Amino acid sequence: MLFIFSSLTMAVSKIDLGLNLGGMAPDSDALTQQTFGKDFYWQGVLGLMDESGWEVRANLGSYADISHNPADLGTNLRINVRPLTASLLYHFSTAALIEPYLGGGVGGYFYSVEDDIYGNLESGFKFGYHMLGGIKFNIADNFYVNLEYSKHFIPPIFFNNANNFNSSVLTLGMGFDIPLNNRQSAGNSHYRYTSHEEDLLVQIQQLTKEIQEMKNKRDQLEEQIDDFYDNNELDESSKEFVKEYRKIRHLESKVKDLDRQISDAQNDLSNLQQEWRNEHADNVPVEERIVYLQRNYAYSPYGLHIWHGYFIHNDGPYRYRYYNNPSPVIINNPAPPTIEEKKQYVEKKKERLNDLKNRKAR
Repeated sequence: MLFIFSSLTMAVSKIDLGLNLGGMAPDSDALTQQTFGKDFYWQGVLGLMDESGWEVRANLGSYADISHNPADLGTNLRINVRPLTASLLYHFSTAALIEPYLGGGVGGYFYSVEDDIYGNLESGFKFGYHMLGGIKFNIADNFYVNLEYSKHFIPPIFFNNANNFNSSVLTLGMGFDIPLNNRQSAGNSHYRYTSHEEDLLVQIQQLTKEIQEMKNKRDQLEEQIDDFYDNNELDESSKEFVKEYRKIRHLESKVKDLDRQISDAQNDLSNLQQEWRNEHADNVPVEERIVYLQRNYAYSPYGLHIWHGYFIHNDGPYRYRYYNNPSPVIINNPAPPTIEEKKQYVEKKKERLNDLKNRKAR
């Protein structure tokens, strides 16, 4: 094993960058399966390969699911698991169109469990290991698609009576094999944009992404409001109803504020897009220009980076922050909780947590 790592260190020929999308499913423990199941999984890949077919790979993934156990109805109990793993792989026939590979490794599985009643219930870390196999299709120069299956052996998460959180992951992905000897020089010599053009595209991308985030948040708030009006069975004279209604009125105010922010942002986005069209007479859509930046931002001589999906320059802030700078909303906040109410809240949270963690398989 030490010989293999030493050889890779001295003879690395290319970098493997990939993104895999698919599903992760806890499939070994009955209690875990009765609460959580198959859900969306993504995984980012960064590997170092040598010419003989060996690869050392780092993987960062994410799995999240909402409880489907009837006992958790209305609480939105959910789990997030973020595997950070290291793998050693061997690729067969590295010069062929079809390239099978096998491997395995170890890693940490960071997790959090929370619900809408008490927020974070537990966060932690588990050490586990995995095995994997896949097929890589080299369909173009340095570009590939792949199909991969992996089995993760993870100790119990959250539940005291669970045996494990062992899971299967099946993904379809794509990526790039980047030769180390010519990446930067080849990219810089063909970079398309001036500093002004890049800055304009960065503003357009930032604003487009932020508008979508605001729309997604607005849809979530609207769903909560609709659920209240459609399904509320509380007595309108009760304290519980007054409390819930006050919360809904606050959410309605937030929706109106988001509507204003979205409108302002869309107006600015239209102005930026028009400025681009005024300076570029061709018919290439600006969306294609942004895709080019996403693929080639590492070659930018102006310090372009990507952070949480946003283009930024030299790790600077976003140019537009409508979503993080809403106008103030004035509401009638309820009186702060008393010391006794705080104690009751703590005791109820402990009771809820104890019931969940000691749940048994049916």
